Order: sequence, then structure tokens, then C-alpha cells
Amino acid sequence: MWIKKFFAYEEKNGKLEENIKKLEKIIEKIQKNNKEKLDKLKIQMSSREKLILELDKKIKEKDIIIMKLKSNVTFDISSLNENIISIIFSSMEEDIIFPIICNNTDNFKIVENMFYEKYPENKNYNNIFKVKGRKINESKNLEENGINNNDIIEIYFYNS
Repeated sequence: MWIKKFFAYEEKNGKLEENIKKLEKIIEKIQKNNKEKLDKLKIQMSSREKLILELDKKIKEKDIIIMKLKSNVTFDISSLNENIISIIFSSMEEDIIFPIICNNTDNFKIVENMFYEKYPENKNYNNIFKVKGRKINESKNLEENGINNNDIIEIYFYNS
């Protein structure tokens, strides 16, 4: 009887060993598959890291461009309550035509000084500025002076 049990245990043991080998092969396949997936993920991560570095570099370049553009703007672009307008300074002889982009709430004196920065030789005259035939009050802002987008500011030069 014990021999029967022994052979039964031997048979079970053999089947268990077979199952163990099958499971080991399955585990080996899973590990190999996981390693392949991990390697692919590492390659993807490396590619993405390179892309992130490239995009970060481009963002920094764009930031530099934005800073340079902001430094060339003569008005405060962060002010959302103001309207950006373009005005054109023009001399009666039409030898000066000078467009400026500014805010409608800029004081005219500030805009006038921008004109003088470009044409400093005209600063020594007694100048009169007019829009639509009306004399401009230098102490008022553009809106208060009735100056709108695309208006032409006429300059009259008078010697002191």
C-alpha cells in the first residue's frame, strides 16, 4: 500500500515539477516581455526628455524675442483698460512723417517727447501741434485732446 502511495506521490511530484517548469517558462516570458517594454519606455522617455529640452530652449529664445520687442514698445502693453492707437506726426512741408503707437491715455507731452527723441533738431523751435485743425493741449492725454487711432498730428515750427 505504501508503494502505491509512493508512486502516486511520485506521479504528483512529476506533475508538479512539470507545472513548475511551465510556470518558470511563463515567468521567463513575462520577464522578457517586461524588459522589452521597459527598454521601449526608456527610449521613449529619452526621446521625450530631448524634446522637452528642445522646447525649453525654444521657449527661452521666444522669451528673449518678447523681451526685445517689449523694450521697443513705447507704451505699457500690460494696461488692459487703455486702447492702443497709432498716430502720425506730419510737418506742413511733409518732410517729416513719423508714426507712433501709443495708448489713448498717454499724456501728449510724453508722445511729443517721443517725437523729439527721433527728431531732436526740432526741439528748439516754438512748435504747435494740431489735430483736425484744433491746437493740442500738451497737458492733456490723447483721448482728452480728441486724438483717435490713425489721426495725423500736424506740426507747425516757429523760431523762438
